[in-house]
Amino acid sequence: STDPAKAPSLFEVTMAAYETITMDLERHVKRDVEEFKDRQYALFTGVQIHGPNGSDHCWLGKASLLIKGEFSPLVLSASPTLQL
Repeated sequence: STDPAKAPSLFEVTMAAYETITMDLERHVKRDVEEFKDRQYALFTGVQIHGPNGSDHCWLGKASLLIKGEFSPLVLSASPTLQL
């Protein structure tokens, strides 16, 4: 909206950018895998948050795998175990 009284919040603008970038990235890798069938991708999207005093944080929005042209969720553990 061009009406300042109806301006979106910083959160709304950030989330709109996040959703647009995520859709663009997913569309790009789907097209790439059409030509290069053996490629596999792990996609991570999110938002970098700049905090006070130079602190930075990351909000992980979506994690997924693309194998043989199909997306599936990638679940990350809060306390991963190392398997050798």
